[in-house]
Amino acid sequence: MNDRLLVLDTETGGLDPSRFSILSVGGVIWDAGVLGPEINLQIAEDVICTEPGSLAINLINPEIHLSTATPVTTAIKTFTNYLSVNFPALEKGEKITLVGHNIAFDVGFLRRFFLLGNMCYDDYFSHRLVDTAAILKFLQLAGRISLDSQSSSAAFAYFDIKFQQCQRHTALADARATAALFNEMLRLSKAHD
Repeated sequence: MNDRLLVLDTETGGLDPSRFSILSVGGVIWDAGVLGPEINLQIAEDVICTEPGSLAINLINPEIHLSTATPVTTAIKTFTNYLSVNFPALEKGEKITLVGHNIAFDVGFLRRFFLLGNMCYDDYFSHRLVDTAAILKFLQLAGRISLDSQSSSAAFAYFDIKFQQCQRHTALADARATAALFNEMLRLSKAHD
């Protein structure tokens, strides 16, 4: 069994992947607690669809974004190459398990990215997901932590995960922080009373 995982985060133009653009994807390889190769892609869809609420959170300026981002057809090749290099078991049909905070949201936009890039999401990724927000809820219910929220901000503060505030809500920085959160929660679950 391969325990290598991909911790992933996206920044998007809105909440609905059927309507809004994927703007960036960040990922970090997790292998038995050790963080490995990263990817950080700024993605330029042919037409960028956004809404003000999301841009107020991720602070992405669509005009500046378009001037530096990679077109979808190139970005998807870069991303799938990264996956193939770091998950050689893909060649044997073994799929990648994704980890993220509210990962189903990111999966929706990742599926959009693959569709726009004329690639099949299901060729690369398992239907099994690891959601750090769900793990937080489990730890709360088990009485292992006292936290009133499953938000990433509350979790990062609770576990004292530090990053530059100006990088918050960038895909790669959030993926790194989520990987650190995953490690902290694993450590806590293995600790004996």
